[in-house]
Formats: sequence, structure tokens, C-alpha cells
Amino acid sequence: MHWESVHELHALRLLDCDPEVKSFTEQPCEIHYDLEGVRHRHYPDVLVRYRDRVELWEIKIPHDAHDSEVIARTELLTAELPRWGYQYRLILADELGRQPRLDNAGLLLRFGRVPNSQAERELIRRTFQEVRGLTWEAACSGAIGPRGCGVICRLTLEGMLLVKMNSPIVASTVFGLRQGGL
Repeated sequence: MHWESVHELHALRLLDCDPEVKSFTEQPCEIHYDLEGVRHRHYPDVLVRYRDRVELWEIKIPHDAHDSEVIARTELLTAELPRWGYQYRLILADELGRQPRLDNAGLLLRFGRVPNSQAERELIRRTFQEVRGLTWEAACSGAIGPRGCGVICRLTLEGMLLVKMNSPIVASTVFGLRQGGL
């Protein structure tokens, strides 16, 4: 993946760990539009395909988001693109860099890259029949096998487990079963 700013990199990391996202790609298209009689071209930063919708994202720092041309373009594309099957969103860079969510995304991605074996998935399924949640410390200390941290991170990335992304992942952090998961 290619990104043009650290803010776009943050967006890609957050999208990569969102189980509702089916796929995403950078600078997916060129949009031609007219504003006040002047022809413009626009290259949205990211195309995001969710399970139930498709969004085009433009990522801006707050100062640039208040530019009159950006505001006018955002209003136009927000109004016009739905008839073509797209939602248009202006995403503020500050939101993408918010902590601890960004650090948590990095942790999930770092530990959760390796797919779980059937045996690991079955062990987790059985574990969650007995308990409502599993702490980060328990997972990492071997309670669910030698790859415990990786197993719960992968299941979180897949949407089977839930964790509070806006709180730091620490020893006492609880990973819970998503309704319908496993």
C-alpha cells in the first residue's frame, strides 16, 4: 500500500484491523466535478468497502479541512455520490492519530497476522463456553496455549472477539466474545 502522509498510514492501519471492512485501496479513482463553473479533478485518498456500504475518504488536517474549496467539494460529493453507490467522507487526521486506539491497532496487527489453527480456534471456543472474557495477561501467559496473544489478536481482527479500542491494552484488558462469534 502507498500512502502520502502519516495520517493516511494511520487510516490504513485502522482500516486493516476493523472487522467490518471487507477491503480498502489507496487513491482508487479520479472524480471530475464542476464547482462554480470550473472543472476540477479530485483523487480521494482511500476507497473503503464495508459489508454494507462503500465509502470514499478524503483525509485532511483540520486547517485544510476548513478551506472553502475543500468544504464546497465535500458538500457536493457528499450530496452527489450516493446515487452512484458511494458515500463520501472527510476524515480529520487528528481523529486517525487518536491514542490509545492507534497503538492498539498496531498491537493487534503485530500479533494477529498469523492465522489460527483449527485446534487453537477450538480451544478458544471451549474457553468461552466457560468464561465471559479473557484477559490479555491470561492469554499471553499460556492460558490458551503458547500463541495465546496471537490467537486472541487474530480473532479480534476477524471480528470474533471484542476489545475496547479506546482504552490501552494492558494486562487486565478483557477480550470478550462478540455475539454470534466462534
